[in-house]
Amino acid sequence: KGPATTVAEPNLQGAPAPAAASPDRTVLFLVDDLNVSFSSMYSAKRAMQKFAQGWDVREARLGMVFTSDESGTIRLSRSSERFTEAVNRISYNTRSSKGASSAPTFPENPESTGGSGGPRFTVDLSPISANPAMNNANVQQRAFSLLSTINALRSVPGRKALVFVSEGFDVAGNRDGLEVRSPFDTLFGADNDHAYRIVRMITEVANRASVVIYTIDPSGLVSDLPGIEVAGAPSPERRREAWFTRVGTQGTLQQLAADTGGLSVYNRNDLNGGLNEVIGDQRAYYLVGFEPPKAAFAKGSARPRFHQIKLTVNRPDVRVRTRAGFFGVTDAEVIYRAPLMTSPEF
Repeated sequence: KGPATTVAEPNLQGAPAPAAASPDRTVLFLVDDLNVSFSSMYSAKRAMQKFAQGWDVREARLGMVFTSDESGTIRLSRSSERFTEAVNRISYNTRSSKGASSAPTFPENPESTGGSGGPRFTVDLSPISANPAMNNANVQQRAFSLLSTINALRSVPGRKALVFVSEGFDVAGNRDGLEVRSPFDTLFGADNDHAYRIVRMITEVANRASVVIYTIDPSGLVSDLPGIEVAGAPSPERRREAWFTRVGTQGTLQQLAADTGGLSVYNRNDLNGGLNEVIGDQRAYYLVGFEPPKAAFAKGSARPRFHQIKLTVNRPDVRVRTRAGFFGVTDAEVIYRAPLMTSPEF
């Protein structure tokens, strides 16, 4: 057997008594159609169609929602036909902040760019991304969709996973023109790092709703091997730099997964394999609970302190993943600040 996944969940003050252990599992796909390019959406749809064909309905309840959906309805079912119908509805959204492709584009004549920095390359973005107001509205809607979807899953029994199919929160380079209004700013205090603010409020709600977030970046494999050359493209070092920059942006997805005990699938073409890894990860885990001391929730004039969770085991061949931790505030102070969708339908 492979190493087991361990999830540590604090029994926080103000939270209801934990429900009895249940074999039920729920996997809800949240497709970020407001920030996925045309080519990436095509790849995601093909992978999920293949995944749906091999799905065993006994595994878990399934559902699918889109970040652009404002109906507030979540439907969960064990019907493979219903899930296949939902997958077939996946399509590119013209409101997306991404254009035809997320891959870097290179000039035909690098020398024409001039300057000492060498050839410049850009990402194919949609017209929405050039409009700060519309781009800001997209980010707001995407954050709202994540929060409300997670909060709605709070009432669902058993093991709960949210699979977020997205190309990340691209806000690092737009801090001057992009503000994310957070319902938790008065609780945690405002922060100039908007990407961190988004991740913080989402992971706080997810951890207290017992929802594990898995993230899948459908933009595919980005190769930086020295032996691969593209006419007019920058050097392998420049391509690596561009990829690491994308990781800095896509890193919001990695942090969402890491802070809630999930996995992040990125920089790969085998998306169906990534989906199967997510389901496999859901099959085996340990639930470890503890009650923090009252001092963890002490009130003061400063911001609430973040309490890191660290779990060690005495087997050297076991890798442990846990939730990252929690802020010293009660569940009532966090969960009820999150927007709530209509309760899921079964």
